Formats: sequence, C-alpha cells, structure tokens
Amino acid sequence: MQSGDSERIAICRAQIKQMIHTVVVLYTSANFDKQDKTTTNILMTESANFVLKNYPMFNPSEIKTAFEFASAKKTNADLSTYYGKFTIQMLGDVLNAYFRLRQNAIARIDKKVEIEQNRQRKEDADEKNRQAIQDVIDLYGALKNEYQKNGEFDETKIKAFQGKILVDSGLITFTRQEKVEIYNEAKETVTKQIKTGVQDMNLKSTERRTLKSMLTDIVNGDEKDDFKSRVNSEYSILLIKKSIIA
Repeated sequence: MQSGDSERIAICRAQIKQMIHTVVVLYTSANFDKQDKTTTNILMTESANFVLKNYPMFNPSEIKTAFEFASAKKTNADLSTYYGKFTIQMLGDVLNAYFRLRQNAIARIDKKVEIEQNRQRKEDADEKNRQAIQDVIDLYGALKNEYQKNGEFDETKIKAFQGKILVDSGLITFTRQEKVEIYNEAKETVTKQIKTGVQDMNLKSTERRTLKSMLTDIVNGDEKDDFKSRVNSEYSILLIKKSIIA
C-alpha cells in the first residue's frame, strides 16, 4: 500500500468515525459525555474499522441514510430492539438491512436499464431490417428499369435471399401453377449443375464424390437437405429473373 492510499484511508476512517458519532447522537440514547474518552474513541475506531472492512462500498453519508431509513422503518432493521444503546452489532444490523435495500434498488434499476437497452436494440434491428428490405426493393426496381431500357440487366446483383422479400412485398405475383413450373425448372437446373460438377476435373476429388453421392440420391428419389437447399436458392433467383422480364 502506498503512502497516498494510507492517507486516503485515514481520512475516510476519520469521516466515518465522525458520521457514526453523529448517528449515535441522533438515533440512540447513548451518552458519550458520561463515558470516558478512551472507551468512546475505541468504540468509534472499531466501528469505523468494521464499516471499512465489511461495507467499503458505503460513503459516510450512506451510514446516516441507513439509520434514517431504519428509524423510518424503510428497512428491516429495528432500532427499538437495542433499547437506545449503540453497539457494533447494532451498526452491522442497520447497515446490512440498508445494504439489502440498496442492492434490490440497484437490481431494479439494472433491470430497467436492460429492458431499455433490449428495446433500443430491437428498434435498431427493426430499422436495419426495414432498410435492408427497402434496399432489395429499390434494387429490384432498378434492375427492372434497366431491362425495360436495354433489354438486359445485371444478373450478378440478384441473390437468393431477395426472393422472399420481394414475394412478401407483393412485387412478385406469379400464380401457384407458375410457381410450381418455376420450381421444377429450378430442380432441373440444379440437377444439371450437379451432373456437370461430377465431371468437372477442376473440382477437388472430395467435392466430386459429394456431388456424385447427391446425384445417386436424386436418381433414387431421395432428395437430401443439401439438394433441397440448392433448389430453393435457384428457385428464388429464377423467381426474380422471370419477374423482371415478365
């Protein structure tokens, strides 16, 4: 411990001793005038040490607040059980009751802060989602205008996730039958891609084995999740492309 720390502790101990002396006068019947100064000083010093050791989070003013709350029955500490006497036990009971009240108050505040933070995070996330949806809609409109002007559009800007957004927004309005036909086309496209991949020597052998296994499953009528995921992605992209040129 450095000298600066020792000085601060000494100052804090003196302030706590003074505050304890104050609450004893205000909230008990103890009369230090009838007690020798040495005994009084020992009691105040040990009381201050007790506070520093067990309640270092309290500042001197909170000691007064703890006794004030106990006197007003805002905590569970009952001053009347000590019949006007002051002891370190009494000091501990009063501070402990106030500490529990303080912790509960902090917990309630923390909960309110957490709720507010969660609300703000949700609002931020909702705003980002709204902006993302609008970005997709704006891009769709731009691609559609591009096609109407030039007879072509930049297909690389189309991503599978955009399909659901555009359908939910009412911008893609194919009939059920048309959607079934587009989905079947997507299956055919993905199946062709897999067949091509099996023969592609530029792919790693492990990748080609995976594609071959997938192709075997397709032939046997066993469409695994990986295949379905590829088809759904292709389906979403085809929905957008066909809607643009419609």
